[in-house]
This record gives sequence, C-alpha cells and structure tokens, in this order.
Amino acid sequence: DGSRPKDHTLRCGLSDDVDMDGAPERWNELLAQLGVEELGRRYIAMLERRVDNLRRSEENRSAAVAQDEVDAAEEVIASVVWPGEDPDGGQIPLVLWWRLAMAALHACPDDDGLLWCLGDGPFDHMRKLPGVEERLLTMRDTDDKVRRLFTAMRNELPSEGVTSGFWFQ
Repeated sequence: DGSRPKDHTLRCGLSDDVDMDGAPERWNELLAQLGVEELGRRYIAMLERRVDNLRRSEENRSAAVAQDEVDAAEEVIASVVWPGEDPDGGQIPLVLWWRLAMAALHACPDDDGLLWCLGDGPFDHMRKLPGVEERLLTMRDTDDKVRRLFTAMRNELPSEGVTSGFWFQ
C-alpha cells in the first residue's frame, strides 16, 4: 500500500553493521566513477530493497527482518547521502548534498514510504542549513517530484504524531 513500516530507522538509515574502513577513498572513487545521478539512483535502489524486505517481513509476521543485501559501495553512498557527511565525518558541500538528494528524489518511484525516507532523511537533515527550506518551498511550485515529496510527508507524518510544521506548509 506504500505506507512505511513501523521501524523506519532500519529501512531508511544505515544498518548497524557498517564497515567504513577505507570509506573516504571509496566515496571519492564512487563519486568520480558514477557521478551524482547514478549515486542518487543507487541510493533509491538500496532504500527500495530495504523497504520491500521490511514490508515482506511485516506481512509474514516474522520476528526477524530479512537481511539486506547491501554491498559496501551502497553503505558508503548511504553514509553520505543520509546525513550529508563525508566518510571522514565532515559536512559535504551543500551544493553536492543537494544534487545527491535531488538525484535520489528524481529517481524515486511514486511510493509514500520511499519518499518519506528521503524527506525524513537527507531533506530533513539538510533543512537545518540556511536557505534549504526556502528552496524546497519554491521548488514545490515548479518541480513535480518536490511537490510529491511534500504530499508523501503530509500523508506519512501523522502516523508519527506530527500534523503540523514545515512539510504541512
């Protein structure tokens, strides 16, 4: 039905067993080799698998969530796109983070759960920076995917007890 599973941190964030050894070098290689658009697509593909696995486990009422089949490159991508930090722990340039998040948004299928992962993850983290909220509000009028992101957030946030704030403007 497109709704997000109850344990959104498992499916939207990094898994607990992330091995980040060599991640700074790997991130630079991935960015140079794949480019921003492909990194955004791969981030969405990883989120989609996590959401599907969690939905299947909820449907089966299984106690154990199916293990992700996320490769090391995808973990590095997620470790950068979700919080906007490079693997060394420093903030990536806002221009790059914006481009990565927008590439992921434009690669995202029309699924409230996946869109919520983007809104609650990279876009909510990014909104703390100057000018980002204004840019999202402006783009909502001109970009169908940004408009759809706002709709998904308004659809999903009430299940978290949130019925007002930025996404409801």
